[in-house]
Amino acid sequence: MTHISQRREVHCPYVRALQYLDRYLAHLGWSKSSTVVTLRLRVPIGSGNAGLGMAIDKGAIAMLERTSKHVGLEQRIAVTWRPELEQEPFPTFTGTLALEAATPKACALVLDGTYEPPFGVAGKVFDAAVGRRIAEATAEELLKEIGGFIELGYVQDEPHLSR
Repeated sequence: MTHISQRREVHCPYVRALQYLDRYLAHLGWSKSSTVVTLRLRVPIGSGNAGLGMAIDKGAIAMLERTSKHVGLEQRIAVTWRPELEQEPFPTFTGTLALEAATPKACALVLDGTYEPPFGVAGKVFDAAVGRRIAEATAEELLKEIGGFIELGYVQDEPHLSR
């Protein structure tokens, strides 16, 4: 198992961000009666400033469930995803998506969990060489998408407060 943890600051107060996170999840089709959604994960191609600046969209079947475990001002959602197509060389991930209070005007999105590289020993070698960086960049892209959705909603709804 490989552990990853990515964090992204979101320029929106925590209490408001909770509402926008719910809107984002509803946009995916998630509800209390339907916890399974299809996520489109963006897998970046290239790295750093010399990278190609491109990404591949991969489908993942995700199960999202609010957890009863809260720590202070923190909202946690249990997340598990697997490849949309069984034969795709894409790891299965298990972890949490958390929204945490940070400052009066900002909060943080945190994706934390583990995944098992596909293809046994060969997959572990690939993961050690480049796979982990791809997984971290993919997690970063997901948090960027969710954070962007939250920030856009806040700016549109509260333009005078979002400055």
